[in-house]
Amino acid sequence: CLDGAVPNESLAERLNGKLHRLFVVLIIAYVVLSSFAPMMNQVDLGFQIAQGRWMVRHAAPYSRDAFNYPNLGHPVIDEYPLFELVLDFAWSLGWWGPCLLAALAYATLAGVLIRCARLLHLQASTLFAIAIGLMLLFFQVAFPLRPHLATFLGITVLGVFLLRHRETESWTRFWPAALLQIAWVNCHSAFVLGPAMVGLFGAEITARRWLRERERPFPWTTARTWLGAFLLILLACFANPYGWEGFYPPFFQERLESIRAYVGEMEPLGGGMATIYGD
Repeated sequence: CLDGAVPNESLAERLNGKLHRLFVVLIIAYVVLSSFAPMMNQVDLGFQIAQGRWMVRHAAPYSRDAFNYPNLGHPVIDEYPLFELVLDFAWSLGWWGPCLLAALAYATLAGVLIRCARLLHLQASTLFAIAIGLMLLFFQVAFPLRPHLATFLGITVLGVFLLRHRETESWTRFWPAALLQIAWVNCHSAFVLGPAMVGLFGAEITARRWLRERERPFPWTTARTWLGAFLLILLACFANPYGWEGFYPPFFQERLESIRAYVGEMEPLGGGMATIYGD
């Protein structure tokens, strides 16, 4: 036998590999083809296109309400500036532009998950196949082309990045995650999940290493590495047109009754705590 020779795969292994490749092709094809459905039938996408077009024409961030008469001219925080710019560009291509945008986002999401399964040797896992199937089912039930899609991508890509860098010894290796966080913070207000994921993941890695090597001192190098990564991702959250005020929407809007009145009934805000929404 020659050195370096690869042993012959069994028939079952070859068949399993072919079935996996067929599964991947079918998933990507289904994701792309299912995206060519009505995408612009959601009630607030018109507002988002209008705000994106306003930013393009004025070459400035959308900072004062120009489309809603109860709040006309008052300061606002746009939670989705980058998403609105991309959506406006897609819509300018015609009805199929948003379809391509949704297909690209879905295919990227599925591709990242499939790549992660290969890295973790889960490509033949039944659990992985069920997870992909449930994700596709959710896409058929939930609104397809929404800013939330940026959060789905952000959580998935950042999660895979953290798994691949769990043994890193330098916080500077997280610069791609910082770029992802900058895009995320300008697409959807759930960007706060990014630094939370990094902080909790780093705390777990540090605790695991300490428990695994209990006879040694506390792993300060690991702790400093992940603290640096957390601070880097947190700092990236401030790369938005509103700075620290961009943190308002994720925490203030939860269960706020005045927003329901403002959006649902189009009533002017009546003062008190409700006026904070104008900021």
